[in-house]
Amino acid sequence: MDESWTRLSELFEAARGLPADQREAWVRSHSADARVSAEILALLQTYEEDPAFLEGRVPADVAGAALAAVSQPIEGRRLGRYRLVREVGRGGMGVVYEAEHTDAEFSRRVAIKLVPSGWSASSLVARFRYERRVLARLDHPGIARLLDADTTDEGTPYFVMEFVDGQPIDVWCRERALTIRQRIELILRVSEAVDHAHRNLVVHRDLKAANILIAPDGQPKLLDFGIAKMLSDEADLSGGLTAAGQAAFTPSYASPEQIRGEGVTTASDVYSLGVLLYLLLTERLPYEIAGLSPFDAMRTVCDTEPPTPSAVAPLAWRPTLQGDIDNVLLKALRKDPRERYPSVRAMADDLVAWRDGHPVSASRATLWYRARKFAVRRKAQAAAAAAVALALVAGGAATAWQAHVAGIERDKAESRFRQVRQFSRSLLFELHDSIRGLPGSTPARQLLLSRAVQFLDGLANDAGGDQALKLELAEGYRKLGQVQGSSFSENLGDTTGAVASFEKAARLGEDVLAREPRSVAAAILLTGAYDDLTNTLVSRGDVDAADRADRLHRAVVEQLERTNAKDAVVQASLASSYSNLAYFRGVRRDWPEAKALYTRSISLHEALPPAQRALGNTIRSYAFALKRLGAILVSEGNLEDGERRYQAALAVDEQIVALHPDSATYRYDMTFSLTDLAVVAKRRRDFARAESLWNRALAIREAALAADPKNTRAIDGVANIRVYLGDLYLTTRRFPQAVSELRDNLRLRDQLVTIRGPLPQPIRARASAQLNLAQALLDSAEAERPGGRRAALVSEAGRWLTLAETVARKAAADSSPGASNLLTLVQQQAARLGRLGGRP
Repeated sequence: MDESWTRLSELFEAARGLPADQREAWVRSHSADARVSAEILALLQTYEEDPAFLEGRVPADVAGAALAAVSQPIEGRRLGRYRLVREVGRGGMGVVYEAEHTDAEFSRRVAIKLVPSGWSASSLVARFRYERRVLARLDHPGIARLLDADTTDEGTPYFVMEFVDGQPIDVWCRERALTIRQRIELILRVSEAVDHAHRNLVVHRDLKAANILIAPDGQPKLLDFGIAKMLSDEADLSGGLTAAGQAAFTPSYASPEQIRGEGVTTASDVYSLGVLLYLLLTERLPYEIAGLSPFDAMRTVCDTEPPTPSAVAPLAWRPTLQGDIDNVLLKALRKDPRERYPSVRAMADDLVAWRDGHPVSASRATLWYRARKFAVRRKAQAAAAAAVALALVAGGAATAWQAHVAGIERDKAESRFRQVRQFSRSLLFELHDSIRGLPGSTPARQLLLSRAVQFLDGLANDAGGDQALKLELAEGYRKLGQVQGSSFSENLGDTTGAVASFEKAARLGEDVLAREPRSVAAAILLTGAYDDLTNTLVSRGDVDAADRADRLHRAVVEQLERTNAKDAVVQASLASSYSNLAYFRGVRRDWPEAKALYTRSISLHEALPPAQRALGNTIRSYAFALKRLGAILVSEGNLEDGERRYQAALAVDEQIVALHPDSATYRYDMTFSLTDLAVVAKRRRDFARAESLWNRALAIREAALAADPKNTRAIDGVANIRVYLGDLYLTTRRFPQAVSELRDNLRLRDQLVTIRGPLPQPIRARASAQLNLAQALLDSAEAERPGGRRAALVSEAGRWLTLAETVARKAAADSSPGASNLLTLVQQQAARLGRLGGRP
């Protein structure tokens, strides 16, 4: 097509505003390409028949009638032998109710679908009757069965189906953390139901996750044949119902030919099934069209190639999807229906071939490919056969028998290898991730990860050439290190163990990248491992080592940006990396560079496709960058821009929490937006708002600490808010409250030193807590009249200042960052102490 979609859209919109009898002549006079003219005229015709043809909506007058009809109480009404219990769903073709069928012998739940009385005069009644005819010819355990059909006393048709008390297939897979193989097995069962419909000459035309429920026993049930088409029905093919039904699809799952209003065949169901499998194996749709205009949605589905599944899937799944599964999905999603699988059965056959280790038709059938498949599938048998042949040539039947036995043992060993690997991956990527957001899960997560890493470590020693296994192990070490002692995760304060784990992860990633220099997965893993290592070394006070890790991090980021900058997954990784690199610049007090990197990170995040930006780790990184840039702006005195960044970050945090209400991790993330906004409020001298925000954050952190008392991140977080509140109460001259908050802060700092050991950072943090408490005690003393109480406050302040000064002088002698400032503050309070008659 010579003219762009933009031009086509402009012509369509202009023609739509003309009288119907003038449109054709106008279109042909304004388009030089006959194909463009024909496309616009076809769209105009479809628009006339259904103005919402690309948005999946029922026309407003019909929808209004439906709402009016169902606004009347209907629960409890009897339809023949059935009593309606409750409404369970509705769509463009009817309303579905749960109902009871009771008689003298048995009772059971059923689903009843009917057209509300307000629709009785519409053409939808004809389509409703048509759906009933479709269901009557289908009998398969994977399709919700038709049980009965009748009309109400008012003449409204309804039919009765088996009631499926299940979950949509994507929710089922996600909540049970199913493996790739389990998800494919589920799609194979769905394919059997779709294939049954096709063999009965029925095309579903609206296959999507919401229309496939999984019953409690794991049986998929295909629902909603409301826009199905019987290929044998000439009346349907010639118009009438088809014209009304073609528009009522779900754009995210619809094939290009459906979008264009062309003839629909079984190939359209192949395409939609491919979209569904893509969603299950990558946890995202191949196209993100939500919020797009109709023409942009058309262009995306009809012209844009979907990303390769292994490039956008969760990191741990990518090695499994690379190759055959990529090829299967991309073949199912071909734009031209003639290039797709000829049937759902053919697509299922390829999935079965992959499962069983056979060649897949969607992959290029080279001699090497087939040989490799045979070798993988028959590795043990081939090795045993070779050993037997060698033994026979040598002339020893006994040796041949020994080789046969060796082959059996080797087969057993390989089976055990696969089982241990699968079990380890289950611990690492499924069970661990499913409990990560639960309160109090940190010790359990450490135990799980320790076991998984032990198993994978043992396997890796025997699988030197398995790069995918090395990446699994590296990711395991990263997760273990985060639980051991990462300040950006719920952790147990073991920073020594964390550094060791992050270093192992980095070495494994470096090894894979050295062997496979173009491996995006290895490069992305390395950026995370280097960042984890950098931050943990900073928390241990080893800034020089942190600087070396940071330089390695930046080198990998630059390599990724040079070689894969257009890849959406790489873009998301770069956005996170620039935020992480900026954080270390802040540690080094390089504020201009930190500000520039945070700005770059935010720009990259905001340029990501919506589906990519919405992923958990990516959106968390985006919120973090907004907060840290806000902090720099506030420190520069730009309260207005800083507060705007914080408000944007809080909106993102609240969105994530709303989507994951049970996640303690996401709720904790939100507290940083709240505390930073409180800092801004305090600077504006809006003390009431500052106190409210800090107390809101404190409640979340205290809940996290109560649920997980060994979580050092929560201990540190609660302590920090105690300092904020203590300073606020000093500012507002509420001295008893200030002293109480700062005593709690010191208690928590003592606890952190006990857990983490005598490391510089927790020792200095405790000294700062001693200094803060001493200052509050001296402020309280100055507010008292001379006498007993003042003397006691001054005496206690002296004890804390003595302890703080010892640490400050040692840190200053070691040239530790910030030590001179700490010593200066201690000396200032010591001078106050002397003026009040005390002695340090």
